[in-house]
Amino acid sequence: MKLKKTIQRQGGFTLVEIAIVLVIIGLLLGGLLIPFGQKQETIRRSDTRAQLAEVEKALYGFAQARGRLPCPATPESEGAEARDEDGVCTVLHGFVPAATLGLSGPVNADGLLLDAWKNPLRYSVDVGFTEASVDDGTGVYSGVKGEFRKTPPGTGDLRITLPPAGGTVPAPAVVLAMGKNWASFTSDNEEENAGEDTINGGPSGISYRIAADEDFVSTTYSEAYFDDMIIWLSPFILYHKMIKANQLP
Repeated sequence: MKLKKTIQRQGGFTLVEIAIVLVIIGLLLGGLLIPFGQKQETIRRSDTRAQLAEVEKALYGFAQARGRLPCPATPESEGAEARDEDGVCTVLHGFVPAATLGLSGPVNADGLLLDAWKNPLRYSVDVGFTEASVDDGTGVYSGVKGEFRKTPPGTGDLRITLPPAGGTVPAPAVVLAMGKNWASFTSDNEEENAGEDTINGGPSGISYRIAADEDFVSTTYSEAYFDDMIIWLSPFILYHKMIKANQLP
């Protein structure tokens, strides 16, 4: 009796089938990762928006307590406002003086307060608002009150341009987070805010990009062209708060 020899095929996938499965998995993962990345960016912007609001509140509070605004920090001042022996700001474009304002949060090797993208928050101030009001004896004030007496605001005031409608508003101080693309500048508006000059020094030896003049821009968010997050103090709110705190006559 002859036995039939049966050949049993082993089940499995061919290389072509495996390749197709891998392509499908890649497409599915790609579709999931894009929304996840967008969600992370939304969270970072939300966290930084809250951080900017905290800085704004601290600046108003400092002015109410001290009768002036703080100078910017530098990479060498370890998060404190940078003033020389005569009490004059060493820079007008620098970084949020978190140590002086009593703000907590992550800092880098130079002691500078970081935003959600691990980039130091920039801070610029009108020099007149960094000095307490002083009457020279003739009723002419320097310092903060002198700034408020300027009509229209003097040429030294910080200015915020608001495109596309246009127009500018004066600002005693400006605080800026440079957004996700902080290592590069994708538009003239971003370069205007923090790309026209550099500041060096500090333990890290890092060279930071900063503003070079009194002009800043706040416009519609665009991931490709403008992701800066910028706030500024209102001179009118600042004046009102300082009067209530008996810091202005």
